[in-house]
Amino acid sequence: MPGPEVNRYKGAFTGATTRQLGRFELADGGTLFLDEIGDLPVESQQVLLHILEESTVTRLGGQQPVNVNVRVIAATNRDMRQAIEEGRFREDLFYRLSVFTLELPSLRQRQEDVPALVLHFAERYARHLQRPTPTMDDSVLAHLQRYSWPGNVRELEHLIQRAVLLSQDGVIRAEDLSLPRVEGRAQDTDAREPLSPLAHPVEGAAEEQQLLAALRAANWIIYGERGAARSLGMNPERLRSRMRHYGLRRPRTPGQDK
Repeated sequence: MPGPEVNRYKGAFTGATTRQLGRFELADGGTLFLDEIGDLPVESQQVLLHILEESTVTRLGGQQPVNVNVRVIAATNRDMRQAIEEGRFREDLFYRLSVFTLELPSLRQRQEDVPALVLHFAERYARHLQRPTPTMDDSVLAHLQRYSWPGNVRELEHLIQRAVLLSQDGVIRAEDLSLPRVEGRAQDTDAREPLSPLAHPVEGAAEEQQLLAALRAANWIIYGERGAARSLGMNPERLRSRMRHYGLRRPRTPGQDK
């Protein structure tokens, strides 16, 4: 008779009782996208290099390597040559990932892409908020195309997220964007004030309604990529302070302990 089944995963870490597939195993036979590869810790870089070189992974708590066939695409906004010189990124891993390299110009170098990106983000966040996609007039688009975008595409995304959140009557207006006054071309970056969702902050009832709308849209989550603080362009701790100032609290759900 066969002996009792042994749980190879129990004890690998607290609460481990079943097999959990890692990203490379989940992507076996497909493509794995590694964003912000330049921020990967040096210890993890060594592990990644081994996986790429050997095409195998070893499961946590496992004893035998598992073969994986994965196409890896990596992206970063870092100067990788400088990171290598400073010892923050392994040169051998850099060359292993640089079999085919694409350099994407910054948004200020491709202003013609701004209208398409605006539409894309407006549709995404309107769908998230379960409302029709708002429209944006040409004057606002022209203004956006003259801005230098030091925060690149992410800055544009967060700006449009906030605009969709605050828009009324299905139209995004300049006041929804808190657009600064822009003079000259997008390349004149030194003479331009930074664009921020709080470039012209509001106070009183208007601010309270703005914070409340952002919190509701984020399901009262403050921190993180989808948090209200990010959509408002505000430090999370400042948002918490303003919430206390206006007495804004997450509504209690039915059955929640009082």
